[in-house]
Amino acid sequence: MSRVNVRAITDNQPERGARRAPRSIQMVGNGEEGWVEAKSCHVERRRMRCLICVLSGIVWAAGCSEHDTPGDASVLDANNADTVDTTDASDAIQVDTNNAPDVERDARNDPPDDAMDAADVSDDVSDAMGSDAVRAAIDMSFLLRPTPEMAFGADSMGGHGVVVPRLVFNEVRLSGGLPLASGENEDTIYDSLKVVGVRLDPCFVEGPIADRPCTSQVRVVLQPVMRMEEDLSTVTTRDAAIHAFYSVPLSELRVLANDLAAARATGPTEVGVVASAELASALVSNRIGGDRLTRIAFMTVIGDFAWTFGQFDVADVEPGGVLVRGQQTLRSGGMDVLNMSIRPAPEVEVDAVPYLEMRTRDMMTDASVAAALAAFERLLDPSEHNPGTVDCASCHVSTVALRFSSRGAPRPPNAYDDTRNLRMFGWFGIEESISPRVVAETEIALRFLEEE
Repeated sequence: MSRVNVRAITDNQPERGARRAPRSIQMVGNGEEGWVEAKSCHVERRRMRCLICVLSGIVWAAGCSEHDTPGDASVLDANNADTVDTTDASDAIQVDTNNAPDVERDARNDPPDDAMDAADVSDDVSDAMGSDAVRAAIDMSFLLRPTPEMAFGADSMGGHGVVVPRLVFNEVRLSGGLPLASGENEDTIYDSLKVVGVRLDPCFVEGPIADRPCTSQVRVVLQPVMRMEEDLSTVTTRDAAIHAFYSVPLSELRVLANDLAAARATGPTEVGVVASAELASALVSNRIGGDRLTRIAFMTVIGDFAWTFGQFDVADVEPGGVLVRGQQTLRSGGMDVLNMSIRPAPEVEVDAVPYLEMRTRDMMTDASVAAALAAFERLLDPSEHNPGTVDCASCHVSTVALRFSSRGAPRPPNAYDDTRNLRMFGWFGIEESISPRVVAETEIALRFLEEE
């Protein structure tokens, strides 16, 4: 597999649009701006304790322990966790969020008012175009622009059940110890979760390529889309996300790609914002749902200084144990400052780590800096790494780190000029954010369909 010119992609992102007002974060405790760090760990959760301490201007998020924690700890008991059965398509449910999370109703008898007649739409497009559509990158990976009228969300009824069942959404808090977005009611967050990005991957690989078969997937990115308090006719996104993985047979994925190409007809072909948002949403919705949902990856946010990364497989959502792979990266400083830490420390591409932190970066030699930047480029290169060979946080910080390294060079502005932007694919406020890794992965996926 050929290497990808990550640097060229990083420096040629879409230009900035209207920006949300920058917000500064200052940690107070010892009279100085505090350095923010976090600890997390990989666990098989049976009884999880999460403890957050604020001491001397340093924030420690320490937890995910199966052992008793002394002191005043907030205890999360997983033995009574809600369960989701995804083995039978006839059991698709939708939860009435006006009641308790464990109140279920049969979605077949009481579908949401905004349910899209996706099957009819897909049939109409397929009948009109057949397999003659010419696929392009945007048919494999595209963004949906946030609007007040967005209907395609976590609680939408797809062709195979609710897009993200409420009980699965609840597991984000149970496994991570924190809500998806701090300061927001969880019912509000769930209701506001909209699909803002779609990825078609005919050959998803996790782990050493030689040892693992690939699987056909459709993945969607959901973010809270919320109305602005000062102008209810406009919206923004919270800097938190759910990445939902759906198992879709390759034959269906190929049809979906053709239908999306036919719906696009003309227009931009690169990865970006799709023009026919309503039709594209309907086509994707028809192929996904809770019965095909296999994994949830998430990024929670606290203010503008703390992000938690984690994931779990839906099959493991059961009383007594959820396998959670979590990692937390916290940052401090303003929007123009690169000053981050990742805890626990990455075990792969360790040369990149010192560059993230201001105090260690200032002491690096030219050779060490070059090694760090080369490591970031490898992290963004799918021919070098995949989700089974590297941690989430390292990938998410790589785009903004490379962008920061070339500051001062002539280039058009883009969303990654703000060092708080750790988004791989989605929206940073109202700015589209597309990591070079996503562009490279999309080209590989497109090539696979053409050659398969």
